Amino acid sequence: MPQARVFVPQDAVETWLGEGRASIDRDSFTYGGVTFEMSSAVRFLREVTGGTDTPRLVGRVKSREQLELLAADHSGDSVVLGENAYEVVEGYLLRATREGGVPVPQMQKLFAQP
Repeated sequence: MPQARVFVPQDAVETWLGEGRASIDRDSFTYGGVTFEMSSAVRFLREVTGGTDTPRLVGRVKSREQLELLAADHSGDSVVLGENAYEVVEGYLLRATREGGVPVPQMQKLFAQP
């Protein structure tokens, strides 16, 4: 069974760090007493050229490594892939590190906290 993963926008991570609710140690992120493996990623919000989203990326999350494999050009809040340009939000893909992972409902509850 695959481990649950969650995308968290960079702004949220920075807020939680500033409030002392989270901590980062290298590639580990701890929030709510749960430690996660952390990797840079983007979430595709919309295609901005008016063309069709042939690669079907809108609504998906891709890691930096996946963007490199796609030969996508990523800069700030945009990604260009072939004839398509996308608005993206930068953030992190988190995966629980403890044995067996964290069930999806528990992760949703954890990150739904104000």
